[in-house]
Amino acid sequence: MIEIFIGWILCSFAIGYLGTTKKIGFVLALILSLLLSPIVGLIIVLLSKKKSRYPFEKNSRIKS
Repeated sequence: MIEIFIGWILCSFAIGYLGTTKKIGFVLALILSLLLSPIVGLIIVLLSKKKSRYPFEKNSRIKS
């Protein structure tokens, strides 16, 4: 029984790590994986959009 619990938590942290490259982020991916299930969390992370590599590029121009 404890093995299932530890496996659930480890999978949830792995899915949270996958969420770091997506807009969903680590914390939300981790919470969803812990509360719903790692499989549902993985599906949500995979469906989430990727983060922009340069989030401030569009607004970096200074108007004169």
